[in-house]
Amino acid sequence: MSKVKVDQARPVIPAGKTPEEMVTDGTETQANVAASPNFGSATGVQAANTSYGNAVAALKANNTAKAKAKTDLQTAETNEPTLVRRLNAQRRGLASAIEVFADGSKDIANSFNVPLDEKNPKPDAVTPENPRAMKSTTGDRAGLRWDPTPGAKGYILQHATNPADATTYSAEMPISASKFWLMGQTRGATVYFRVLACDARLPNGRSAYTAWVSVLVT
Repeated sequence: MSKVKVDQARPVIPAGKTPEEMVTDGTETQANVAASPNFGSATGVQAANTSYGNAVAALKANNTAKAKAKTDLQTAETNEPTLVRRLNAQRRGLASAIEVFADGSKDIANSFNVPLDEKNPKPDAVTPENPRAMKSTTGDRAGLRWDPTPGAKGYILQHATNPADATTYSAEMPISASKFWLMGQTRGATVYFRVLACDARLPNGRSAYTAWVSVLVT
């Protein structure tokens, strides 16, 4: 008994790897299917081809929208720095206009319902606090430090070998930091220091001196 050969060919619909390739392949496939001489009598194929064509058209529309969105995003990112600079300039202009109109009045400025930059004035400097000796590791220097003084615009320091004898006082020494090293000293000697804070808002532009602080050169 002879076997009857059955044709088992399965259709394969091309599919690109990217959404753009899928649209290209889909458009071509849909046209090729519709060109078949059997298309007119294959109602099921007609319906499936129409549904496939709708899916291809929807993906194509999305690809177009995506490409436009990318272009729009690039344009927006290019325009953004200029727009930000322009906004900041206008923001400063608005703040300036309110400041001019208020003419120094906090109440009028507040009436525009925007935050105010109210800087608290620094306190007047006072006599430096907590002056104390610094420990030396070299044995040939004496050091003094103190707590930084709010409002101070620098300091003036003096040292002496005998606080009771003004002839041993050094000249006043302007310094900017809140510590000082006196070099070239003899181990075992005692040096005395005192310091004041500088502030133009104070009488004579300075605070009172601290008491003398003894520092042993070790």
